[in-house]
Amino acid sequence: KGEDFQDKMDRCRTTCNDSPPVEGGPFIGSKDPRSFAEFSQLVRQHNMYLYGDAVTRYFFLLRNLSDSVHNSTIFGLQYGDAEDTPLMTSVSDFQNQLDKVWGYLSNEFAKSSGLFDHYKAIRQLRLVPDGDFDVHLSRFTTLIRAVQREKGSIDD
Repeated sequence: KGEDFQDKMDRCRTTCNDSPPVEGGPFIGSKDPRSFAEFSQLVRQHNMYLYGDAVTRYFFLLRNLSDSVHNSTIFGLQYGDAEDTPLMTSVSDFQNQLDKVWGYLSNEFAKSSGLFDHYKAIRQLRLVPDGDFDVHLSRFTTLIRAVQREKGSIDD
């Protein structure tokens, strides 16, 4: 059974690493033009995350972090609590670790987020000449959902 789970883990990691990143690319932290809440919404509304189990969600989230954010997150989780990253041998282990990663990212990057940032981003949103309307609409929709999530009107 352990080997089967290891195979599943490896397949999930490979599939997620081979998938394209969310719109805007991997999250680069405080210098990212998207707020953390906007990035979080992009990840959470992606089909791989929506329909994936905790293993897929974990690897998909990590795939959408820049190398520096990924490394600082893993380092923070390993040494911030003075405990090593646990050996993950079940879906529930991955769910626990996924929750820790989201919590760490939120603590690090949500400080600069919030309704003010979302409203500011909506006010500054403009369709550039010859711009792709679908991309513009997607960004607008993502911002509206981020505002709704921030206000607590959308459940995960």
